[in-house]
Amino acid sequence: MKVIFKISFALCLITLLANCNNTSNKKLSQPNIVWIVSEDNSPFIGCYGDTIAITPNIDRLAEEGILFENAFANAPVCAPSRSTLITGMYPTTLGSQHMRSNVKVPENVKFFPRYLKDAGYYTTLRIKRDYNIPKQDGTWDKDNFWHMKDALEGKEDDQPFFMFYNTWMTHEGKVQDESSLPDYFKSTFENDSNVNTTLQSFTNFNSQTVIIPEYQPDIPEMRDAWALYYKAMQMMDYEVGRIIQYLKDNNLIENTIIIYSSDHGGVLGRSKRFNYESGLHIPMIVWAPGKYKNVVANINEKRTNRMVSFVDMAPTILSLAGIEKPDYMHGKAFLGVNAQHEDTIAYGFRGRMDEAYDIVRTVRTKQYRYIRNYMPYRPNGQHLEFLWKAKSIEAWEDHYKNGLCNDMQSAFFEPRPPEELYDIVSDPDNIHNLANSTEYSTTLTQLRDINRNLIRKYSDTGFIPEGEFWQRSNKGAIAYKEIIDTDKDELIAAINAAEKATLYPNLEDIKLMLESKYSTVRFWGATGCIILEDEAMSLKAQLIHLLNDNSGDVAVTSAEALYLLGDKKLAIKSLYKALDSENIYVQLRALNIVANRKISDEKLILKIESMDKSNQYINSISKYIISINK
Repeated sequence: MKVIFKISFALCLITLLANCNNTSNKKLSQPNIVWIVSEDNSPFIGCYGDTIAITPNIDRLAEEGILFENAFANAPVCAPSRSTLITGMYPTTLGSQHMRSNVKVPENVKFFPRYLKDAGYYTTLRIKRDYNIPKQDGTWDKDNFWHMKDALEGKEDDQPFFMFYNTWMTHEGKVQDESSLPDYFKSTFENDSNVNTTLQSFTNFNSQTVIIPEYQPDIPEMRDAWALYYKAMQMMDYEVGRIIQYLKDNNLIENTIIIYSSDHGGVLGRSKRFNYESGLHIPMIVWAPGKYKNVVANINEKRTNRMVSFVDMAPTILSLAGIEKPDYMHGKAFLGVNAQHEDTIAYGFRGRMDEAYDIVRTVRTKQYRYIRNYMPYRPNGQHLEFLWKAKSIEAWEDHYKNGLCNDMQSAFFEPRPPEELYDIVSDPDNIHNLANSTEYSTTLTQLRDINRNLIRKYSDTGFIPEGEFWQRSNKGAIAYKEIIDTDKDELIAAINAAEKATLYPNLEDIKLMLESKYSTVRFWGATGCIILEDEAMSLKAQLIHLLNDNSGDVAVTSAEALYLLGDKKLAIKSLYKALDSENIYVQLRALNIVANRKISDEKLILKIESMDKSNQYINSISKYIISINK
């Protein structure tokens, strides 16, 4: 018995010492985490079944790691998407869903690397932020490295690190300006003595062998863009390979979890900026070395169909480091010690895209994508200065104007239905809208209800016009969350009004909206008149009254409705007045109307020519209006 006691005591002591040792060296037990984010690309990658792509490094990462088949960005464009991933919150709650927003967020909302840094991690960023939210001090130890050799400069020995590596190799601009692709490559690998030789080793893809989706016209400019983009993808894959090789060469790989994803889909026409699979479905791969396999063991498949989206990334990375997510985050960790159960849907949104106003929400299940268009009278293909820099988009528009597009290709430039429903399994390109099919009415109703519930659950700020928020924020940085917390009743009223006004509106409901005490509800009432067009003729008197509304957004939206009802002179006069507004968002909305309705009044165009164009989006849309009126 004495011997047994001594052995038991010794074992307990060893265990205690081991536990103490583990506690004292807690930082050593935390994995390094490297998140490589490429820009503007869908899964044009071999391991995702793309037979044209040449992506050996990402393919190898997938062979040894976990490939996520159902990974999604929450927004189909960079800044709102990155706002999601850095906060773990839906930007529709924060108000950062509009491109280049001017947003104040609550003080308790921290960029997630801050929690890693506070836990002892060295945090390092490859320059780019683009979060639609002002910079937060204390987030990064190093936020300006360009070359990998400088990424960990200043890190202490044995200190775990989190690296956010952004690559521009596949950015939209590389298709718009072919010369920028080799320039970026040379800048990234300028220290390589053989950089020019390496550049010449990449494939010049045959434009005749690429596969053009049915929603795009099969024209030379489109084929050339696809061929160039596959080359950009191959070059990006090389960059990923070099990052992995750096980790190996510096004996870091065995302590490092690697995540690869894009920042949203894209980039060729009707992808980036649009809430289809082509804009939201992303590649995502997670690789863990042997010693950290247990950290990702809750997913024991090489390929998983688990639904994940960017709102889940902040909680997941914190979980991989053993850190609990803060309560305000909307996402769920899908890996690590704090992994949660799977979500059955991925939620997405579209707000103002550069100079073009829009509001779209989307729900994705494993089989279906539901899209709700709250401005169905606008086409997907509203003119955007940056998008139209692509020769393929210009050529597509010309093809459409010349009557050479079929119905699927023409749809991009025409008004949309309020609801769209696609079976992803049979229709991955999202071209056969099932929303009006009785066979899918139950599915449509279920997804419509999910969308409505999510909008309310997350206090979606998109249903209050941007100009209204600016006005209520004392004309400065917009404090969306503070305003919503103060005006919750109005937000719910605005959401209800938007639902009724844009989906089979009836005259009596619209009439009551135009009389509402809430300017946001009046805005949606005027929107309903735009959708009803001639059916709203009996409401003209109310619309004329609203031209003098204290909300500029209500006034210009009423002007658009009146323009459609035949009161063009009165409408143009109101739009002219709006261009003098101190509220740039009201100016922008008025210019959107002029652009989309192709209004060519001489006095109005002269006014636009003389406007202050220091705001980049006012400048962009003004140039477009002037160009089509020459």
